[in-house]
Amino acid sequence: MVTYINKFCVFLIIFFSTASKGQLATPNESGLTYGLVHLNVTDIELHKGLWVEHFDGVVVQKGPLTTVQMPNMIITLSEQEVSAVSRDTVMDHFGFKVRSIDDFLAKWTERVRSEEEKDGVAVLLLETIEEYKKAVPALKFCRGEGWESTHWAQLFSLLRFPTKGPEAVTRENLTLEHFL
Repeated sequence: MVTYINKFCVFLIIFFSTASKGQLATPNESGLTYGLVHLNVTDIELHKGLWVEHFDGVVVQKGPLTTVQMPNMIITLSEQEVSAVSRDTVMDHFGFKVRSIDDFLAKWTERVRSEEEKDGVAVLLLETIEEYKKAVPALKFCRGEGWESTHWAQLFSLLRFPTKGPEAVTRENLTLEHFL
């Protein structure tokens, strides 16, 4: 059960997050920026496995420092018991693009379905994945050079997203959860 809970938390971080406003280097000619994220985790081995298996990370151990390197990002893992909630802190989540959402969801579906015993978290995870799969085809049209600010305004209006006040939805804080 603990493994599913940890995996589910990572899954939620990825899909319910937007790019955080961190202190990143200036993008190069190709528009790439390199980021560094420090994560306090209760199980370093589990996190190493998740980042390697699902995001093609490469584990690098330098003395007591454990990092997972990915294109344009390094994640430093520190083993530490939970001391407080991260919600509403300086950085309570981070996000990055998944190359193929279809492949990613298929891999998670296969992985969870292959488990012999499915607990409540596994069932919830499978239900959530199915909801994402329903939204993906429509979301594929919301990108590209032809998708301009006016299109976003029309979309937000059609979906009745709040555009003013503390609950305002913008392109910067838009997540998949808004569409579900």
